[in-house]
Amino acid sequence: MLGNSNVYEILGGYETSSATHFLESTMAEAGLFIPVVHDKYEYCHGSSNLNYEYSNNLIFFDNDTELDKYYKEILKEQYRNIISIKRKYNDNIINDYYLTYISMMLCKEFAKSLGKDLSLVKYSLLVKKLYRYKGKM
Repeated sequence: MLGNSNVYEILGGYETSSATHFLESTMAEAGLFIPVVHDKYEYCHGSSNLNYEYSNNLIFFDNDTELDKYYKEILKEQYRNIISIKRKYNDNIINDYYLTYISMMLCKEFAKSLGKDLSLVKYSLLVKKLYRYKGKM
């Protein structure tokens, strides 16, 4: 499940934005992997070159659309390790909520495989400084 790289590319869209942001945030904050988020509707604009150069892993939110079916055909040629998270509900909001839950379980499994505890995250001093910032934006 962990794949061949410390980078996970995440391919989703507007209908999976909560789940995508959860994965990105948790992977980065807990130091599980380096997350790189791609929008599947803009992926053709060069984002695919990242894996071509570096051989990363992929998490793919599969909504079973015509585009997703096409992606599944061509992505397996480029990525050695693909985790596909499938749509379960017709309603986009309910489905995104469900996918966020599935993403939580995935991160829990990643952490377990890496011997990390998601409730004991080590933070850099920079986080505390940024978190307490009270100046103007």
